Formats: sequence, structure tokens, C-alpha cells
Amino acid sequence: MYIKKIKIQNFRLLYNTELSLEHGITLIIGRNNSGKTSLTELFRRISHNGMQKFSLVDFSICIHDHFWEALNMFQQNEEIEDIRQIIPKINVEFHVEYDNDTNDPSILDDFIIDLDDDLNIVKIILEYRLMDGYINNFLEIAGKNIGKIDEMDDNEINESKRIFFQKLNRRKIIEHFFKLYVIAKDPSDENNIIELDWNKFNSILDCNIISAQRGLDDKSLVDSNRLGKVLTKLLDSAKKDEYNEEQQEIIENLESAVKEIQNDIDSDFKTSLEKLLPSISSFGYPGLIDPQIITETYLNAEKLMKNHTKVCYLGKNGLNLPEKYNGLGVRNLLLILFELYSFSRKIQAKDDSIGLCVVFIEEPEVHLHPQMQEVFIRQISEFEKIFNMDSKKLQYIITTHSSHIANEAPFSTMKYFLTRTIEENLCKSDIKDLKIWLEQNPQHSQFLHKYMTLTKCDLLFADKAILVEGTSERILLPLIINKLEQKYPDMKKLSSQYITKIEVGGHHAHVFFELLNFLDIKTLIITDIDSVGIESDISSHSKKTSKKTTKKTSKKTSKKTTKKKKKTACLVSKGTHTSNSCLKNWFNNNISPRELIDKSDEVKIKGIIRVAYQVPEIRNGICGRSFEEAFILKNTSLFEIKNRTKEKKEKEISEIAKKNQNKKADFAIKYAITETNWDIPKYIEDGLKWLAE
Repeated sequence: MYIKKIKIQNFRLLYNTELSLEHGITLIIGRNNSGKTSLTELFRRISHNGMQKFSLVDFSICIHDHFWEALNMFQQNEEIEDIRQIIPKINVEFHVEYDNDTNDPSILDDFIIDLDDDLNIVKIILEYRLMDGYINNFLEIAGKNIGKIDEMDDNEINESKRIFFQKLNRRKIIEHFFKLYVIAKDPSDENNIIELDWNKFNSILDCNIISAQRGLDDKSLVDSNRLGKVLTKLLDSAKKDEYNEEQQEIIENLESAVKEIQNDIDSDFKTSLEKLLPSISSFGYPGLIDPQIITETYLNAEKLMKNHTKVCYLGKNGLNLPEKYNGLGVRNLLLILFELYSFSRKIQAKDDSIGLCVVFIEEPEVHLHPQMQEVFIRQISEFEKIFNMDSKKLQYIITTHSSHIANEAPFSTMKYFLTRTIEENLCKSDIKDLKIWLEQNPQHSQFLHKYMTLTKCDLLFADKAILVEGTSERILLPLIINKLEQKYPDMKKLSSQYITKIEVGGHHAHVFFELLNFLDIKTLIITDIDSVGIESDISSHSKKTSKKTTKKTSKKTSKKTTKKKKKTACLVSKGTHTSNSCLKNWFNNNISPRELIDKSDEVKIKGIIRVAYQVPEIRNGICGRSFEEAFILKNTSLFEIKNRTKEKKEKEISEIAKKNQNKKADFAIKYAITETNWDIPKYIEDGLKWLAE
């Protein structure tokens, strides 16, 4: 059996969210403060035997005012049941899928309350709510010394609310009056529910959390021996695995070795130690009825491993190097693997009725270099095979900020967390399931995943995105942004926002449209107008017709080839179409450069995406065909443009750009490092100003 879905309400950023989990690995990705830690903390709370209570700050800020509203209703003597409906509660609903052909149902017997033999879903609800029968006590204590709310003015309400919520938090009133309830719900009948004891749920959930704060680089923990302490867990789980002969043999050998040491202590060390006791007989002790003092020293294999066993690295000349001598990355990886192995031994030590086994790994990338991150995520799914685990028993939930890990994992495993602003100072998490997007957009998903993997794209972690046509734009973009911020000091700074820059060319930008909209990432696409004109193309084959070809055939061939047309690159003023796939997809296939130039800024925006392509610097002026042409046109003084007539000037700019066609990187580097006194082309400036808003 496995957790198929979780619905979470009112816990921190998880105000009203739904998360689907995979059989094996579920990868939680997203920007900072998007709710990933909230999810981990929720599992941490419910996997501690239900003893760790929730406080006011664990309730979503979005529903804090409901406590105040309940107090107001209480003061108005409204119906108790109506007030109870208002008081917030934290709700977690698990959808557990089980296999009728295995022993799964026997573990879930208490939670299966439906009568449908074809159903293989169990709904389990954890509800942290006000205890039954305590609503009066709760509101009387929480509202003590708070005047009548309906008689207050706005200033009095604001001050009273501040006092009210501080009291709820500091005096831990919620922790005192709220309790975590376990409820089984019939999947086929929402009204059919039964309340169960907490231990019923606790018996089916095994959750191991490998926290991001592993303390490996904390200087105050230099001698903490983190790796060695994990061995204690392995010893404990091995003791419980009564049916594993190999594990039991190891335990017996350890205990036998400790027993030999114990015998030596009992005979030699004990005698010597007693000689150190001061003579107290002169003080009248022991008397006739007083017991004689002796010493006993006990050794325990578990304590020996915990306090006196260290993981070392093989050195030379009999010298072993301490744990801290290895790099943080290697120690981090070893610690994760030790923790995983310890958890797997714990699971195997249980009887055959294994329940829900969940492993949380927070930020495995800590201290790992990129290649090691990629290997880690590829190999984690093989972990069960290495240790002979049933692959259906472990569900991994991995949270990460690493594009290297994200790009190595399939889209189908990814759950994308982002933060939405409900109103001022109120935010909530929204979860996007890339598996659903994959099913809806199969035509582009494979290309996008391969592209993002090859380019090490960090799109999934960005606040905003800029998709550029080519190398020149990518190289010059940081300097362009810097120049723009100097020119418009009151503009929101793009340099202080996390913006990913992706080079996609003119033929692939449109492939990103659906993904960008799905991820809700504000994006600027900087592309080229790519003007082309239609010309007749008489092939050389038709001009050199074989003498053996009949006159009739020759005439037919000639007639056919004169009708053949092809679109070739040309000046914007001469263009009839655009060859840019992004612009054709945005507008239509037959749009002309002239029509593109005349488009308003409004039609260049679709929701959270905007396109920017070359436009004249002045009304009815010359328009460049590419970035290089637009750059030269904006900075004619740098390129000593001699011609002044419109037609000749356009042609001269085009010729200069063509000379740099095969050395675009050199062109960009020159103006990024050597000659930096230039102005930004209008179309890029307009696009970036929109993105900064």
C-alpha cells in the first residue's frame, strides 16, 4: 500500500493544497518559502506519536481572523455549533491505496469502513481541532479582558486583536484546548465516518526524516561523531529482526565480545577500584545493620557504539583518519546512506505487516558537487534493490533547490511548489503536479526535459525568466540589466530578483509557452523579427537538362521549377514574412514584418508572457532584422555608419552585422567587457521594463 494523495488545510503555507505522491520518488521543487519545509514539518509532527502539539503560528495566517470572529460570535451569544464551525482546525486527509491481493487490508482493517469490495482506497483524516465540550472554556480564557467587539472603533479593534493573538500564542491556550483526532472516512459516503484512537494510525505509519540541518559544518559539533551515532540505530534495528540469522549472529558476536570485557572488569578492575574507596570504618560505617559498599561496572554494547564508536577513514602506517578529515560532501552522502540503511533495517525488522513507509530527504544537495547530485538522484531509486528491500514499501519525498537534481529526475515525479499572494501580507502555497502537465502536453515534454537537462536549466527555481534568441543576447544581458537600472533608478531592480536566462533560439521558444504558464513564471521572450522575402528559385538541375531528355519532358520540368518558391533572409523593409517560429505561433503564420512592427505593446503580452522583437528606434525609422542589427542601429556612432539615406543605411547596417555572423560571441564579449559605452535597443528596454514591474 502507499499514500496516493494528501489534502492539507490550514497548516502554515499549506492553506488549502492537494499533493499526489508517487510509488517511489516524489521530488518536491520550487522557489524559496514556497511551502516545501511546511510539508516536511507536518510529517515531522504526525510521526512523533501525536505528542507534539501545534501552536497558533502553525495555523495558516489566512485563517487567524477566524479566531477573532469566533470570539465576536461568542460575545453575541450565537449558537455554539455555529461558533465551532468558525474556529480554525488543521486538517490532513490521506488517500491510501492498497492491494486486495496482499496482506495490506489486514493492516488497514480499522480504517476500511466501506462495503464496496471493488474499492481499494482508504481515507484517513488527522484533524487538530478544539476538544469537544471545551468551546466555552477556550473562548472565555482567550477573550478575558477583551471588551465587546461590536462596541469598539477601528483603533480599539486593532489594539484588542493584537492583545488577543499575543495571549493565544504566549500562553499556549491553543495547545491546552486543542487535540489531534484520527478519523476514518468512507470514500463512497462522505457522511460515514468513525473516530479512532491515535495508536491505530501510528501503527501503520513509519516516517523517517533526514533533515536539511545535519550539522556537518557546525564547528560547535566538531566532536559530535554524527556518522558513528547512526550505527546505534543499526544495532537497535538488528536486535528487533529476530528472524534474520545473519543479523542475530552479528549481535551475538558483539555481546560476546562485551561479555569478555565485563568478566575482566568484574575480576581485576573491580578489585583495584575498591582499593580506591576511602576508609570510612573510622566514622562508624558500616555498623551492624549497614550493608557493605562494593563497586559494579556494567558495559552495554549499544552505549559503546553510541558513545565510543567512530567512523574513520583508512590511512597509512596503521593510522586511521577521523571522520572530520573527509570533505563535507562525502560525509553528507555517507550520513544520508547510513540513515537510509538504518531505516531500511528498521522496516525489515518488523513483521510482514508493514504499513506506510515514508522517507523524507531534505536538500540532499548540501555540500555535494553537481555531478554527485546527479548520481545521487539517479541511484536513490536503486536503494531498495541494494539492500533487498521490496520496492513497493518505501516512498521517498525529496525536497530540493538543485537544478542538477531536478533535471535528472523525470517530469512525472515532480511536484512544483509556488507561493500565491491572496492579499497584502497573506500568502499560500499552490502545488503544480508536472505529471498532470505531462499528460496534457505529451508533444513537447520529452524535448523540454532533454533540453533542460542538457543546458542545466534552473527554470523550476526562478522567480522570473528571460528566454533569449542567441549567444549575443545571453552574454550582454547582465550588462543590459545593469545599464537599465542606472537609467531608471526608481524601477524595481531585476538584479535583486532571481531570474533565469535561457538561450532557446527562435525555433524553440514557443515550445516553452505551456510549461511557463503552468508553472506561473513571469517570462520575457527576446527574439528576432527574422524577415524573409519570397523569391523564384530556378534549380541548377532544370538549367542543365540532360540531352537525352525529351523536349516534352524538358518543357514540363522547366514549367514546374519556375513555379517553385523559397523564402530567403532579407532586409526588414523588403520582407513579406517572418521565419521566426515563436512569432508565427504568437500571431499567425502569414504575418509580415510590417504588421509585426505596427503591433501594440498590449498584444505582445499574453498573461504572464511577453514577446519582444526588433522595432524602429524612432517612428517610421529603420528596423533591424536581428539583435546585432538592432544594436548597431541604436549605436551608429560606434560603427561609423556613413550613409544617411534610409535605404542605404539599412543595407550598410545589415552588411556590418553579416561580417559578425560567424563570430557573435566575440561581438558580444567585445561590448560586454572592452567597449561598454553604448545604449540598449528599444525593444529590449521595453521588454525588461515590463518584466521588472
